[in-house]
Amino acid sequence: DMYVVFDNIDGEFWDKEVNYLPEDLWEFKFKVKSNTSNNKFIQVNKAKSKFIVSSVEVRPLSLVINDIRPKDSKDTVYDVIIYDDKGNIVDESTQEPAEVYEKDNTKSKVKTTYKALDKDCKYIKIVYKELKLIPNPDAPGYIDKEKENIEDVVFKIDLN
Repeated sequence: DMYVVFDNIDGEFWDKEVNYLPEDLWEFKFKVKSNTSNNKFIQVNKAKSKFIVSSVEVRPLSLVINDIRPKDSKDTVYDVIIYDDKGNIVDESTQEPAEVYEKDNTKSKVKTTYKALDKDCKYIKIVYKELKLIPNPDAPGYIDKEKENIEDVVFKIDLN
């Protein structure tokens, strides 16, 4: 028997004009076993300012953060940066569409997947930044800029 272990798969957009893909129906039959024994689920439930970190899941191939944050508005956006215990930024992989969290529609429940951490990583820092959107004078759209007199909100999550 052949087994394939899937943890998190990022799909790439496939352009039929550039990459040839036969139109025939393809069928594959093989057993797939999802190995979650190395996943570490940490129930956090910590709140600071406008933010709540619900949970963190450390997987061999990814890091998943579930949080609740204010919804972006026409003049404010919220940026999230993850740092490992060595101060390196952990790259975001995917973010699922936000779910409305409160009846007044002011907060979102968000699940974001990041690239994998080193196996020996002892903690992560989750940093929330509040950014001001300013109309771009040189092109359509906006420029984001850190708001003055607003401190970043930082969570340190131990992974042990």
